[in-house]
Amino acid sequence: SKAVYNPPRINGSISKEYFTLREETPEVFSFELPQGRVFHDGRIILSSGQVLAETLYRPLDRVRNPLKPLANLPGLPPVSHFPGRLAVLAAPMCQRYYHWLLETLPRINFLKEMQPDRFYVYGKQAFIKQSLEFLGVDARQILPQRKYAHWSADKILGVTPLADSGTVTQDTVEFLRSLVTLDRRIES
Repeated sequence: SKAVYNPPRINGSISKEYFTLREETPEVFSFELPQGRVFHDGRIILSSGQVLAETLYRPLDRVRNPLKPLANLPGLPPVSHFPGRLAVLAAPMCQRYYHWLLETLPRINFLKEMQPDRFYVYGKQAFIKQSLEFLGVDARQILPQRKYAHWSADKILGVTPLADSGTVTQDTVEFLRSLVTLDRRIES
């Protein structure tokens, strides 16, 4: 029989059982790609013209075809170039609150450590702008929003997903807890 689990509370201790009931999460790493590109919702394109598997939406897509040829397809919008280090804080569906808060935003500290010149952020929702401002990312540090954006950069900086979509890791919970304690310190 499948175990029943009550989700953890932000003010209580988290049961280790919560994380052992989840599938094993992929290893998280940051990367720097020379002459890479980012398209639309955070799909990162290598200089060879293939899409980095970790930036695809569905895990099954990553297994079946880890490097999808996309870059030379007809119909892609023209590329705009950013001269510098461009951090990609975007992922498929990140314009939805759940995916932004639990899957995309927790990558911010990894990206900040890589010292980007600017951020590529997908989505115009107020909660995206507000959360970035709260974490010290000013609107001037974010590239202008464009429909179906297609950017290249001298260096594309990224972080692989902390987990498959719909899965919450302990690192994500700890990141969110740090925001709660940061907010309390600011109010004091």
